[in-house]
Amino acid sequence: MNTMLRSIAIVGLSAIVMGGCATKNTQQQTKTSTVTSAATTNATTNATTNANSTAILNTSAPQQFAQNNYRTNQACVDIIKKFEGVRLNAYKGPSGHWLIGYGHKSNVVEGMTITHEKAEIILKADLVKFEGDVSRLVKVELNRNQFSALVCLAYNIGGGSFARSTLLRKLNSDDFEEAANQFAVWRKVNGQINSHQVKRRATERALFVQ
Repeated sequence: MNTMLRSIAIVGLSAIVMGGCATKNTQQQTKTSTVTSAATTNATTNATTNANSTAILNTSAPQQFAQNNYRTNQACVDIIKKFEGVRLNAYKGPSGHWLIGYGHKSNVVEGMTITHEKAEIILKADLVKFEGDVSRLVKVELNRNQFSALVCLAYNIGGGSFARSTLLRKLNSDDFEEAANQFAVWRKVNGQINSHQVKRRATERALFVQ
């Protein structure tokens, strides 16, 4: 009888030991899986950041920037640089979008970095885009200051907003005075009047009426 009890005890102890080993192996596998998953997530995030960084780093100003008869003047560039400032690391703008350089938005993600030289190239490439928007949408003749002020505005509010603006409608109706007054309308951020935007619009309007 004692021999039988000892056999049962040994079997039970073996089962407990084996169960403990299995639990330990399962925990180790779970830990390894978690580490692997985290590493994969980090690798994917880094790959996305690097891909978007490459997209921006490969940006170059198209040839028409140098050839465009309506090329924005230095006054416009100075306004953008003054009010945007330059950031070499990606940052969140007032609307929540990731930005970099002089307020560039396209393909920007958290963790991205660029150089001063690349910030200048991106700015010129962006100006080409907004020059194209203004040239296409405005149907009246403009002088260089008027054109540059409009490009400066579109750079900040976006080509779509400019296309839908009362300012553009007034301008295409040949009402330059009212168009100039419409700069001040674009002074809000998230529905609130922003002193920074008020100053920027006043500077752009001053260029427009020169």
